[in-house]
Amino acid sequence: SKADPCSVEDAGAIPAWRERCRGRLAELLGPDPEPVPLDLEVGGAEDCGTYTRHRVVFDSEATMSVPAFLLVPHARVEPGPAVLAIHGHGPGKSEVCGLGDDESRRAIIEHHGDYGHQLAELGYVVLAPDLRLFGERADWVLPGKYPCDLNLVHAYAAGANPLALNLWDLRRALDVLADHPLVDSSRLGVVGLSYGGTCTLFLAACDE
Repeated sequence: SKADPCSVEDAGAIPAWRERCRGRLAELLGPDPEPVPLDLEVGGAEDCGTYTRHRVVFDSEATMSVPAFLLVPHARVEPGPAVLAIHGHGPGKSEVCGLGDDESRRAIIEHHGDYGHQLAELGYVVLAPDLRLFGERADWVLPGKYPCDLNLVHAYAAGANPLALNLWDLRRALDVLADHPLVDSSRLGVVGLSYGGTCTLFLAACDE
């Protein structure tokens, strides 16, 4: 029926339902930016005991670059699984990688926000980018205004969707992971907390 577009009794109906939902989601998110070469830059590296933390930057569109941490376990010598670790509201990728000041470390202890660091210690290659408006991508905000609310208003006034723009950056981040010589591109995972969890859910829905 119209009220039940995909019967739970019919497993064969799921693929068509998935395609309809993906098409509708893409329509709601709006058009993607024009893709550009990733132009990956690898900067400084720091030995973190069981893995090396690299500072990297890649391009997601013509006027946008994405700073990230790439965590590569010392024991990784051949292609294997990798995880895109998405931060929630807070300091950005630094919390995911177990870095930051005392306040950040208290937050890490309270909700295990250093899951990128933990996954790297378990042997996964991890990429932890800053979402727009967070970490190294934070922008100046009018005094007394909540940054995310202000960003949302500005984005919609410009005809953009903040979630869609972050999802585009994260899809390119998956490309960065897939291109790494120590990553098996068929074994990519995504994890996130709070807004990072929201992005994980939507990323799984819009990117195969």
